[in-house]
Amino acid sequence: MLDPESRNEIVSSVAYGEHPLVLSLCGCDADNPLGQLAIEIRESCGAKVTVVAGDAGLCRAAPALGLSRCGAPQLLWSFVPESGYVRPFVRGVELLTCGEPTTQLNEDHEALAAPVKVEVLTAAGCPHCPQAVMSAIRVAVAHSAVRTEVIDIGIHKDIAERLGVRSVPLTVVDGGLSIVGIPTAEELAKHIAGRLRPDFNNEVFVSLMSSGRLSAAVALLRDKGAEPLVTAWQGSTTADRMGLLLIAERVLEINPRALDSAVVELMALVDSGDAALRGDTVDLLGQIGDPRARPAIERLLADPNPDVAEIAKEVLEELVH
Repeated sequence: MLDPESRNEIVSSVAYGEHPLVLSLCGCDADNPLGQLAIEIRESCGAKVTVVAGDAGLCRAAPALGLSRCGAPQLLWSFVPESGYVRPFVRGVELLTCGEPTTQLNEDHEALAAPVKVEVLTAAGCPHCPQAVMSAIRVAVAHSAVRTEVIDIGIHKDIAERLGVRSVPLTVVDGGLSIVGIPTAEELAKHIAGRLRPDFNNEVFVSLMSSGRLSAAVALLRDKGAEPLVTAWQGSTTADRMGLLLIAERVLEINPRALDSAVVELMALVDSGDAALRGDTVDLLGQIGDPRARPAIERLLADPNPDVAEIAKEVLEELVH
């Protein structure tokens, strides 16, 4: 299953490494290809490798092969690595058994001491996915509370649909923060460490927008409040606001009062020097339907931009009804 060169690298890492290697069969047995891979590694490496039954509940995508130094898996593979994915797999074994050779990721971040799940969504033949996988592996090995799972969306189409994956590689932190492309390990560690910042939900919201995970963005506003929407709106382009208006509409369908807390800050934007922003803000205030916005909207009936004045007129008519 492993090519001779990769097998020899794993054997060497295990033989000379200071840590043992534990392979966990999560939702599979020795007859499964992942189980066969685990048996092959154990038979090649000897007593320093242990194969145990793992907990399928740890995985979003089961069956999976877990790798760790001891205890619960730090790395989870939902498919047998082939082609470009062999190198990250072998490197993961090397880092687990021999340790991370650099200290850049070993800073004492409090947020990196709390359990966190990193999922890397990949596809066969993706030229950039193995690099994203490697970054996530490095972070998981450097910080034992971080668990990285590698998922092939070609095999697990249901997961891709549930998460709203539009492109790969996509790195998802705790089901929320979504990073499109190839973050370095250092960048990923900083994103995870940012969980302690009070504005972290704002970062998560923008990442969900950027990655096209609109349903998750709607859920975040529903559960966490309107602040992420307001922050994104304040720094938005016209194209951004088209997506934000769509998300706002979906949130308000679930809870008509969900965005009331955004009204005061949005009202300040109707005096913006950007006519497009004024018009779009009035449109959003109209969707929210809070009567507190009426005086601010009425001022725009005399707006020098006729399009803005027309939007204000239409919104006020809707507020009456």
